[in-house]
Amino acid sequence: MSPMTDTRQAMMNLDGQLEAMQDASSVQWVWVPTEQVLFLDALVPGKRTADWMQALPYVLEERLAQPVETLHFAVLHRENSGERAGWTQVAVVEKDRMRRWLDELEANGLANAALVPDCFRLPAQGETLDLTENAQAWLIWQDERQSRRLVRNGVYSGLAGEAAWLEQVWALAREQQPDLQQETLSSLPEPDWASLKPFSLRQGEFRMASDSGRVWQTWKWPMVLLVAIFAVLLTDTVLKTQRLNLQAAAYERQTLALFKQLFPDVKRVVNIRAQTKVRLNRAADESDTADFASLLRSVESKVRPLLDKQAMRLQSLRWQNRQLQLTVSAKQSATLQQLAEDLNQRFQAEFKLSHAAPDKTEGVIYVRAR
Repeated sequence: MSPMTDTRQAMMNLDGQLEAMQDASSVQWVWVPTEQVLFLDALVPGKRTADWMQALPYVLEERLAQPVETLHFAVLHRENSGERAGWTQVAVVEKDRMRRWLDELEANGLANAALVPDCFRLPAQGETLDLTENAQAWLIWQDERQSRRLVRNGVYSGLAGEAAWLEQVWALAREQQPDLQQETLSSLPEPDWASLKPFSLRQGEFRMASDSGRVWQTWKWPMVLLVAIFAVLLTDTVLKTQRLNLQAAAYERQTLALFKQLFPDVKRVVNIRAQTKVRLNRAADESDTADFASLLRSVESKVRPLLDKQAMRLQSLRWQNRQLQLTVSAKQSATLQQLAEDLNQRFQAEFKLSHAAPDKTEGVIYVRAR
């Protein structure tokens, strides 16, 4: 590829190793091989982001060779109005590959670098062709020192591979699109970094810490309340379990420290549980938070008796897309199945098994208001 003079960028090779990195301290963008990314577009129904994001993997499922649970879906663009409203452009990558890339970033001190398919090194506009106006066009770049070519065949899509293979793909594409045109770029301009942000694969569970900070501002109260109530619930359970009495004091200290960290404006802590509920009531004006709090209180009435009897362990709680996720374990799978059935009488509840052994069953119960 063209030599990269801007020290803000580096390259991930096909083996998942960083290269072409001049100064690790200044790298903000890492180009990943386009060969390892699949670009798709589809009409995904839904007006609310949470709804269409949940439906997205299953709309694409028949076009994928792997189970959707093993794949990461990064949304590059979605049309929100007009005749193409609902059409969504997506980049698909194996989750295992994403994890290996992030491990490589972490090992090189680049934990917050963006990952962008390298086909987007090419501009959307060439000297004669403009992908923003012409959907039947290829912009091509090849470094004379390498046989690998990069192709940008759409504003939100591209190809990469050996020259001979791409010529075969081009021939097939011309059969389907007789008006298809191509332009070979004489040089690559330096990327417009501001415009590249939507093309980053660092979304969802793989988002950057900086993105997490912005998400925290949006979901601050729901997440604060979730963590605080979970800490209180965990402390109550520990205190009622004689087998763990020696650890109760330590849990109390941890809960108090967490409470003070989450609510720094509270100067005096008398009753963590009561004060947490006061905070919950103050935040109830936000409809999403209110839905979450109401659902959590109702679910707690079903979960607490099992925790008190040590028939089940609650390992974690998660609130996402207006859905409560309880990661739980028990000696008998029937206990977890029965809990899911009990919850399903009032809510939409589903139990998914994640691990089973003769003496232990683990899984996740998904609960959503009807």
